[in-house]
Amino acid sequence: GLAQRVVAEHAMNADSSRSHMVFTVRLTVEGGAARKLTFCDLGGCERLKRTQVVGDLQKEAIEINKSLSALSSVIEAVAGRRRHVPYRDHKLTSLLRDAVGGTAKVLMYVCCSPAASNLEETAAALKLASRAAKVVNQRSEANEPAPEE
Repeated sequence: GLAQRVVAEHAMNADSSRSHMVFTVRLTVEGGAARKLTFCDLGGCERLKRTQVVGDLQKEAIEINKSLSALSSVIEAVAGRRRHVPYRDHKLTSLLRDAVGGTAKVLMYVCCSPAASNLEETAAALKLASRAAKVVNQRSEANEPAPEE
């Protein structure tokens, strides 16, 4: 994965990751039960006006923003208990289906900037995290601890 990671410089960040990272580990535990751990590092929203990117970097920024928008729509649909959840709208939301409204246990960290110049991005990140906190995943027997014998 690291060999495929692309980093570029723009007006807001000298080492901007140009993608999201999703890493899944599948485990088989004693008794044959399957478990899955998914780690996801999302790229931040890129405001084209502020980053001043052009060409291929602009296309990457647009794709990052599309995926974050799709994830936001899925979170909104699940948190609002809507009948239709648009998981198929983007590859990212398909990959994270278990984590957003599925049967996974989820831990989410949000990195925010304390700089006043980044207030808009920080507020957007916290708003998404607030909506994500309202998501209630389905219960699964696989997620429950085994009863003590």
